[in-house]
Amino acid sequence: MSAIDPLIVEIRDDPLGAGYAGMSEEDVSLALQMKNRVVQGPVDARKVLRWSASTDGINSLRVAAASGNKDKRRLADAALAMLTSPHVSELDVSDAEIGQMLGALVALGVLTQADVDALKTRGQRSISRVEELNLDDVRPGRITEARKLLREVILNA
Repeated sequence: MSAIDPLIVEIRDDPLGAGYAGMSEEDVSLALQMKNRVVQGPVDARKVLRWSASTDGINSLRVAAASGNKDKRRLADAALAMLTSPHVSELDVSDAEIGQMLGALVALGVLTQADVDALKTRGQRSISRVEELNLDDVRPGRITEARKLLREVILNA
């Protein structure tokens, strides 16, 4: 697989419906470089602190940790340990187990979905399609080259 192949596939398949076929090379290049893709990343400790100041999440976890319900207590204790530990520099909210724990805390009424969404939002960032696909060169000349190779493949099929 050559370095240009992922670009050819992106232009050919247009999986996000960007409309590459009707765009100039310059417009395709700009579209691919636009930071309009949101990805979930970890939430660093400073942002967790800001989240705890803007929601009642930490207090809700403390109340649940002191409750008589063993499931609430177990999950709240674990969440508090992760959220407040000086040894944890970030919380990977995209991790499946952490996601399940947060979902269970919502189901048990400890946190609201709005609390969890607010926490997750603090780890989101915008990236371009270039970054998402790890493309190295999407300058207009490279788009021209990709389209030429794509036409050749179609003609030779």
